[in-house]
Amino acid sequence: MNQYIYRLYASNDQLLYIGITNDPNRRFKDHTNQSRWYSLVVRHDTRRLDCDENEAKKVERNAIIKEKPLHNVIHNTPAEEKLTRTILFRLTDEDFERIDNVCYTTRTSKAKFIRDSLNAAYDLISESRDILKKPKEEEV
Repeated sequence: MNQYIYRLYASNDQLLYIGITNDPNRRFKDHTNQSRWYSLVVRHDTRRLDCDENEAKKVERNAIIKEKPLHNVIHNTPAEEKLTRTILFRLTDEDFERIDNVCYTTRTSKAKFIRDSLNAAYDLISESRDILKKPKEEEV
């Protein structure tokens, strides 16, 4: 099956995301529904890879490490990877029960709930980074 690597860009040509797929159109629709940042995408670059899925994953990993897209989590920022592992491993049975109740009440899948919760946490991290990057105003 054909594999594709794609890069998603913002209007200022900032690289937002790198991914692989065997169906680019379906994957872009998935991003539309699942990725809060997808509204920033104004163009994409999609290229067919002459390799199997395992090799495509290596190509993707190397591209993410080298190019550091803003919204890739895995292979990109150790702090966010550590946060994901920390959050998921620290959830107790009671936490999962609460998640089940929220998902049942809101008719949301558990995967979507956890993904949205992690996205919210990553957004806070990104906002914190932006605040820390701003130059301090000179004190008078």
